[in-house]
Order: sequence, then C-alpha cells, then structure tokens
Amino acid sequence: ASESVLAVLHDRGDAVHNLQGHEVVHRAGQSAVLTSAVSGEARIKSVSFASVCLPRQSLAPMVADVEAASLSPVAPDNDAARLLRDYLRIVGKRPPSGAAGHLAANHIRDLTALRVCVYGEQRPDRSDSPAH
Repeated sequence: ASESVLAVLHDRGDAVHNLQGHEVVHRAGQSAVLTSAVSGEARIKSVSFASVCLPRQSLAPMVADVEAASLSPVAPDNDAARLLRDYLRIVGKRPPSGAAGHLAANHIRDLTALRVCVYGEQRPDRSDSPAH
C-alpha cells in the first residue's frame, strides 16, 4: 500500500493528535499534516474540519520532507492553509468534472504542497508562475 499524506484544516473546536508518544493540540483555525507511515490516535470533541488526503508520491516532486511538517500546527493566518481551506469550500459546493475537475484536483494538490512546505526548507518550484 502506498503512503498517504493528510492535511487537516480545523474550523471549530480542538483536536489532540498523538503519534508514537508525541502529542500536539490543534486549535480552531490551525492546520496539521499527518502521514499514514506512523500509527496514532486523535481525540476530538465538537470539532469541524476539512481534510485532503493525497498519495505521498503526488507531493514528492514538490515536497522533500513531509515529516518536517508532520504534526506541526500552522497558524490560522498562514496564506497556504487559508487558500486551501477557502478553495475546498468553493469546490465542495459544486465539484467540477472533466478537464475542470482535473485542474481543480491539481490546484488542491499544489496548495497542499505549499501548506506542507511551511516547515520544510524546500519550496515548490514557482518558476512557471507569473511574477507577483
């Protein structure tokens, strides 16, 4: 089985993640990255969240070290997490199909990679993006 990466975006409530004895509390507005390579548990109560589960291989060209981001909470004002959360809300209301669906899936993958890279040194290659 291939390893997966799960990006969790907490909207409301707190969650406690415990992976191999390492416990982290994620508060409303924060996001977290988890991998299927490590077993663990989560304790949640009255929480609202969005999540994206991607094959690790799909992020590999853009993210060298997923473990560097694993379990590290990201503040609510992080641009990549905010954009991912907002985009998931938009796409979730009316999921596109065909070519538009493929483009939307790629965009979600790219935003997830940006969120994962917040704690790593490697950044996605933006050479194909227009200048800001």
